[in-house]
Amino acid sequence: MENDRLDAAIENTALLPVETPTGRVWSSGERFVAPTAVEPASVNPACSYLASLGTEAGRRVMRYSLDQIARQAGRADHADMPWWTLTPAGTQAIRAWLADSSRYAPATGRRMLAAVRGVIREGWRLGYYDAERRERLIDVRAITGSSPTRGRSVTGGELAALFDACSADRNRAAGSRNAAVLAVLYAALRRAELVNLDLCDWDAVKARLTVRYGKGGKSRQVPVPPGGAAAIDDWIANRGLEPGPLFLPVDKSGKCGSTRLRPATVEKILTKLARRARLSGADTLRPHDMRRSFAGDFLDLTGDLSLLAGLMGHASGNDHVKWPHLDQADSSQRRNTDGCPRSVAMRSAGLSQPRTLRGRRFSSCWTRAMSSAVWTDRSVDLGK
Repeated sequence: MENDRLDAAIENTALLPVETPTGRVWSSGERFVAPTAVEPASVNPACSYLASLGTEAGRRVMRYSLDQIARQAGRADHADMPWWTLTPAGTQAIRAWLADSSRYAPATGRRMLAAVRGVIREGWRLGYYDAERRERLIDVRAITGSSPTRGRSVTGGELAALFDACSADRNRAAGSRNAAVLAVLYAALRRAELVNLDLCDWDAVKARLTVRYGKGGKSRQVPVPPGGAAAIDDWIANRGLEPGPLFLPVDKSGKCGSTRLRPATVEKILTKLARRARLSGADTLRPHDMRRSFAGDFLDLTGDLSLLAGLMGHASGNDHVKWPHLDQADSSQRRNTDGCPRSVAMRSAGLSQPRTLRGRRFSSCWTRAMSSAVWTDRSVDLGK
């Protein structure tokens, strides 16, 4: 019953203004300052807000958020919703609907509420209402609460098994590409950053990747350890030197395509490798877990939070403190039973598969992956 009342309240927020002899008045009785140059029907503030976002990934996420709210109000999508007719009571109803824990996680609700605030501010810029009305519309309490943190740390044995799975792949091109994907994921890149890499972004001499389209539109350079650099070089030998995306699809015959991989494909590659390696919880392993594991290993080696923030493309050195695998308890899980850190365990584990990459075993390619001398090179341009 309570949900029905909230849903009805949201539907009632989409009320068109009523013309009266004294001006334009909202049907709820609140005064509306009519625009002088732009009519509401000419530019939808939601479309203008999405166009102002810096990245396609951000536009996609916020578009989905606004579409969900618009559909709840009985509209087709965000473009069909008359956002300029929102009332303060309407935004409060939206906030209450998003705060319902049975619908969305608190973080998701906060993100969707931020999208609504962005649309309201864009409506103010377009002249649909004045500053006072804007402040009344966005003056809603933040959504509080948290959800159990997802993600886990990838152990040294699991990482070795993943590279074993690449080495055992009969499709040499696919195996070398998948090994390079693992290497880049473990070098602190997000999957969206990985698929946006071009061949020219790899500096084989300095063993560095240039991330040009990072989160928030920020660019940075990321050093790749010797083992990871060998895996990338081997993939490029199979890929060829034609300009274009660094990572390409590979068919069953080993022929490389020409299109860019999609972020979802990266997750499918990792899931397939985890199943081949028979890892526990293979279907729950995500590309971001490799990035999280890198952060934990880096802190084990250096303890340098500021440098870690630059390597990972974080805006603040505090962005990663919420990750559970960085606490003291999980630090022991990143070690083997003999207390050996993952970086040392990988040096001594030895991958037994005989298949080679340009004359090197995966074990020799990756055993030096966590060389602290590489990660503490402060001459790297972190995009700061």
